[in-house]
Amino acid sequence: MFKAFIENKGDSKYYVTTRHASFVLDTEGNGANPIDTLLASLSGCIGHYVKDYLVEHRIAHSGFAIETESGVTPDKTRLSEIKVRIDLKDVNLDDRQVAEMLKFIENCKIHKILKENPGVSVSLESK
Repeated sequence: MFKAFIENKGDSKYYVTTRHASFVLDTEGNGANPIDTLLASLSGCIGHYVKDYLVEHRIAHSGFAIETESGVTPDKTRLSEIKVRIDLKDVNLDDRQVAEMLKFIENCKIHKILKENPGVSVSLESK
């Protein structure tokens, strides 16, 4: 199971603990905000599948880069289209390999949840 826990201590920072790491989010420009982190998470997940595809198909590479960006809708209530650009640098894939890789990276769980939009369940606990 995947899990994240955050704690706020009254300021703009959110102290995050996950299964394997801890980091700080900040909503006032003093660090990555939650939206930046969502986009980074999507990039990292897709990157995992890009690397796996290259290794699995024994395609030599010296690394790659992924840029993910999104705007906001005119009413500023949600993100607009998320665009992901993968730069394989010195790797040249043929059309079949490009199609295969694009299909393979759809296995990224974060990509799936954003693409399929299954919804989010939120509950509130108070004492």
